[in-house]
Amino acid sequence: MFHHLSHNSNWQREVRVTWTEHGPKSEFARYRNFSSMGLSFPQFSFRPLFELIEPRQVIQLVTHLLLEHKVLLVRSKYQDNAILIESLLQLLAPLYPQIPAHKACSQWTFVNISYITRSMSEYVDMPMPYVMGVPRMIYDQICKERGELHLSDDTVLFDVDKKELRFTGDTYDLPTSLTYSVFEALTNARMPPGDKTNPVFSPEEHWLEGALKVRLALFEMYLSLLDNFAPFLATHAEEPLTAGNVFQMDKYLACFQDERAPFMMQFARTQNFSSFLEHAYRSRTETNEITYFMEGAKVFHTLGHIGLAMHSKKTLVQMQRIYRNVTSDFILSP
Repeated sequence: MFHHLSHNSNWQREVRVTWTEHGPKSEFARYRNFSSMGLSFPQFSFRPLFELIEPRQVIQLVTHLLLEHKVLLVRSKYQDNAILIESLLQLLAPLYPQIPAHKACSQWTFVNISYITRSMSEYVDMPMPYVMGVPRMIYDQICKERGELHLSDDTVLFDVDKKELRFTGDTYDLPTSLTYSVFEALTNARMPPGDKTNPVFSPEEHWLEGALKVRLALFEMYLSLLDNFAPFLATHAEEPLTAGNVFQMDKYLACFQDERAPFMMQFARTQNFSSFLEHAYRSRTETNEITYFMEGAKVFHTLGHIGLAMHSKKTLVQMQRIYRNVTSDFILSP
């Protein structure tokens, strides 16, 4: 039996699972969509992302966002841009600054504009990182006025309709060995729900299941990418708690002698990574998604990929048991 409780004061959504054979009050598990310990669950559907963007391009966009490149999304149906942007930013967790758990959106510390008007065309030339959505009509007007849209080397132009990604700067791709499981999860997630002869899930549950598996695949990838970073965190740091004070960056980067090195040398320079390290240091006295990530890092360092797979599978199975019977109202409503 599943119970769905709602508290409008802070948008709390809670699901409790009970075994009826053990009595009506015998609780088996409980999940909140802003659980303080575990993977957070955003209050919107990832379906547009899975349907509109190819798995390989999702990974490319995530890579560019991690490196704090500027990203422009061009689409005719510009109404999708907001949820596409938010879905991409959610895939960076926990490697981006945390936000209070009751909020429905991510905390992107740079510019985030889902709709660029013609009068805002100069925004594409901003020097700081951004992610912005541009309606096709506005994009065509800007190109017509300028003759050609000349973008800086750190700007990504992704045409959602044509599925074309343009980037002229130096590329620092994530190693294929790390992204394989993410690619597989994204590929499976974009498959349509089972037909009537094989109704595995309802459509809402199908997209939710895919989003969960993609999040877990990225969680494992980030753990493999950062490897054993915890020992390089300071035991006691003096104020201000900046990345330079709480983390031995040079010693940490010296450990990378494999295919991860080129990417990590660039990622280590980003503001997002500095913020992550500051939150990781504070996580020793807090309970949040980064705390869960730190626990996963311990499992990975101790037991390797097999232990990490077991850790993730246990998390997935527990969440699947709960999610499969959650109503569409819980899945889609804010």
